[in-house]
Amino acid sequence: MKTWIGLIIANKQIKGVVDTLLKVNDITQVVGRYASAEEAVQDLGVKGNVVIVLELDDDYRRSLTQLKTVQLFGPYAVLGVGDGHVVSPILFDAFRLGMLDFISIESEDINGPSDSLFRDFSQSIESLATADLSRLSRARLSPVTEKGSGALGEAEYFIALGVPRGGISQMVRLLGSLPLKEDAAVFVSLPLPYDLIDSFATQLDVYTGWSVNRFLPEERITGGTCYLIASNDLFDIGGEGERVFIQSKHSVSEWPIDDMMRRLARAFGPQVVGVLLEGMGDDGADGLITIRRRGGTAISLKQDGSILNLAPARADDEGALDMRVDRDDLERTLSYVLTQLMDLSHLNTMSVHI
Repeated sequence: MKTWIGLIIANKQIKGVVDTLLKVNDITQVVGRYASAEEAVQDLGVKGNVVIVLELDDDYRRSLTQLKTVQLFGPYAVLGVGDGHVVSPILFDAFRLGMLDFISIESEDINGPSDSLFRDFSQSIESLATADLSRLSRARLSPVTEKGSGALGEAEYFIALGVPRGGISQMVRLLGSLPLKEDAAVFVSLPLPYDLIDSFATQLDVYTGWSVNRFLPEERITGGTCYLIASNDLFDIGGEGERVFIQSKHSVSEWPIDDMMRRLARAFGPQVVGVLLEGMGDDGADGLITIRRRGGTAISLKQDGSILNLAPARADDEGALDMRVDRDDLERTLSYVLTQLMDLSHLNTMSVHI
């Protein structure tokens, strides 16, 4: 069965690249090409479940209005496309409004898409076609005015948050509601390149009690901080148990979630809680296995409790998952697990002094 595609793309060059990407994909069928979201929803309303490929550009108001219109009359599974450098200021709000994935099409792709672009586009379309849109909703966030005591000590506990392609909207929702723990640090592996991270971090920081930064080499890892790790960051932690970032000497990993989780597990062992959000691909299964083997806690979403199908089957088969939770229970579960870790550590410290 073919996946129906609706295209809302005005830029001729972007449209040409997307057409090229679709020509080699034999599981898709374009059912409409539209100049605006209003035109699209009037026509697509009678065509059933459709994946919308929506162009984002430097017109902030128009791009987000198009997205709002599509979701108001849908919702639809929306794949955003555009030049990432141009649209980086609006990506955060687009994900907050329910865009499930974004593919950056840059100037060098105009004359011929790269193999990685073909792969990412095909994987995204295939996954979005199976999305459970009954669970899709806007991330309702409120600005946070207080960021804790401001006394940034060393982190003692570590959340490794793996965000596959398609999971950014869920990550925004989680960090907007996760209570601040001043002796814990959150590490987020994002499916975005490093040159898009700074703008994203600045906007996310407004809506969470955690201080959001991207990692910087030689920076001390502090509690109450959320560190964003880009898909092409050379990220590492210095020494055994040292709480300082260093620049990795290795090449960029093809499995950035696994890489982040393994590094944290090797450095901090049982003080790490690994969480794999919904999304696409197999990245994260090996990372959860490593966390579990090092004494940490491994959490994944239930497959029937998420928008996108996510089943880290290998991690489950090897007994590496401590729990699977519904997406609506994730914030409460994660907060509970952290509290239990802190209580256990406090009891162990007391027993040493008795």
